[in-house]
Amino acid sequence: MSSAIKNLAVLLLLLATLAFGYFLYLQNGSSVLNTQDEIDMNVSAEAALFLQRLNELKAITITNDIFVDPRFNALTDYSGEITSEPTGKGNPFTD
Repeated sequence: MSSAIKNLAVLLLLLATLAFGYFLYLQNGSSVLNTQDEIDMNVSAEAALFLQRLNELKAITITNDIFVDPRFNALTDYSGEITSEPTGKGNPFTD
């Protein structure tokens, strides 16, 4: 009697596993459609944000008034000359 119960339990477990796998298979197909809709919404939202930022950048005007300002012309350059240095190491396998 116990072997019949074991066989029945294994059969039920196998059927439950198959049913769960089929359920996941069906869910995967529907999630692809939902994912595509979500991607389309994300793309349209990002495009709208891009266009908004593009319009903000187009509204910016740049003038060269800073270059005629006496405070800018009074700035002093304290940078030094950059000397050329050899790059990398020599080949250790040559004599």
